[in-house]
Amino acid sequence: MIDASAFLSSIDAVFGHELPDEGKKQQKELLSRIMQGAIEKTPVDTGELKASWTTDGETYIENTAPHAVAVEFGSSRKAPNGMLRATLAELGLD
Repeated sequence: MIDASAFLSSIDAVFGHELPDEGKKQQKELLSRIMQGAIEKTPVDTGELKASWTTDGETYIENTAPHAVAVEFGSSRKAPNGMLRATLAELGLD
């Protein structure tokens, strides 16, 4: 799971307030791009893994499938670089 809560708390501490509306908009757009990339890179056998991506739309992305961690870290020949890790690298966020 990617959890941006700690990051957002550190921004709040630095600036003494929450992100302005434009910052929140950019945060949601980035989270959406990460989510879409992870879904596109998810290998499909039964479809369970691809259907198990969830987000609150603001601070986290996770995959609840029992085998998600194994696939993320190399158990799939279809996604040898993972799904989230590959997406983050593609976006320059690794």
